[in-house]
Amino acid sequence: MLSVVAVVVSASCTLFKRKPTPLEKDSGQLYSYILEYAGNQADIAFGRLGGAYPIYSENGRWVETELGGWARGLYPGMVWLLYQSTQDERYLKLAGDWLNGLEKYENDNSSFGLGLIFYPSYVIGYQITGNRAYRDIALEAAENLSSRFNEAGF
Repeated sequence: MLSVVAVVVSASCTLFKRKPTPLEKDSGQLYSYILEYAGNQADIAFGRLGGAYPIYSENGRWVETELGGWARGLYPGMVWLLYQSTQDERYLKLAGDWLNGLEKYENDNSSFGLGLIFYPSYVIGYQITGNRAYRDIALEAAENLSSRFNEAGF
């Protein structure tokens, strides 16, 4: 059954002149429909969230708490992965939009999760775009995090 689906999807790519994504070329798997759906969901979520970074929903509404602060970098991280997989330029802008609310946390000493905030957002953003401003912000956050080290190893 899976091979039939792959043939149908592959044929539809040829019939409708849809080019396979770089991920599909490398893996031989057809992911574009999943990636398109994920991208549409990211677009919808960003519009609904209005710059907030919640980690769960309750009664159909997003809930943002400071306890979820460590997850903030995952939003732009997912969008960077979408861009990397599809090369769709709209994800470059969307990832940049998601970064807007994060820079202020580079010197935050209250969060244990600076790596989780800055690696998927700014480090991956720098690796993909070469934007040195992303690199500098990530390094500032890393410097802040490393300043917490003590001899006991914490």
